[in-house]
Amino acid sequence: LSGPSRGPPSPGHWRGGAWRMSRGRLVVAGAAVYAVAAAAGYAYARGPPSRELASEAERCAAYDALARSGDYQRLVGRSERFMGMARLRRRLFAAAPTQAPLLEVAAGPATNLALLGNAIAHTSGDLVLVDNSPEMVAAARTASQDHPNVQVFCMSAEDLEFPDHSFDAVVDTFGLCSYESPERALSEMSRVCRPGGRLLLLEHGRSTWALLNWYLDRRAGPHSKHWGCIWNRDIVHIVRQSGLHINTLEHYHLGTTVFIIATVPPSNASQQDSSQSL
Repeated sequence: LSGPSRGPPSPGHWRGGAWRMSRGRLVVAGAAVYAVAAAAGYAYARGPPSRELASEAERCAAYDALARSGDYQRLVGRSERFMGMARLRRRLFAAAPTQAPLLEVAAGPATNLALLGNAIAHTSGDLVLVDNSPEMVAAARTASQDHPNVQVFCMSAEDLEFPDHSFDAVVDTFGLCSYESPERALSEMSRVCRPGGRLLLLEHGRSTWALLNWYLDRRAGPHSKHWGCIWNRDIVHIVRQSGLHINTLEHYHLGTTVFIIATVPPSNASQQDSSQSL
């Protein structure tokens, strides 16, 4: 015999056990997806590790290839939208002084140009972008052609061709991971920035989580060859060792993204002059 027919469930039905069961299934399904993703990531990480990092020439070649492909902005933009990087980039440039010379190193294809806003409008024609990759510089010149107050040069951040104290602020977004010597690059940024000026850094590197660092170390070689980026550097340690005075230090994305506003200290000569005048 068939049982009594059932009509549609009442609204209260979903506030009872059926809803709890549905929610439980969602939790189980989410846990299963997480477990599969974790297992896949672990299996990938268990592949042959390679700690042999790309050479400087190989990293430059990787950047050039990415610029030629036309996919750099799309690939980077997709991950950055998910991570909320645009907000951090805007915050960084908001800390730059207006009506003052501004330098951006490792500018790539002028990724930050659309985010500069008032910094472009009020920089009095002294916004300078440099990058060591000729292909990236070509892309940056194309992107900046509607901004006559922007100059673009092919130049290494480790050997800046500007006189001392030429700029009031220097910006670097995700560049310290790619230099042959990030220490040398920071020294050059400090040299061309006036004493008391700002270095504005948005970087990525080692995590504050040991397990994630294990993964970054294990895949550092392949990543550097494909992206030209050494993603397991200890950025905070490098900046602290540079002698800069760190005013703001913030960590995001399990510690792998670092937001730093630092002040360039007075030069030794300036310190000597001030001490003799006392």
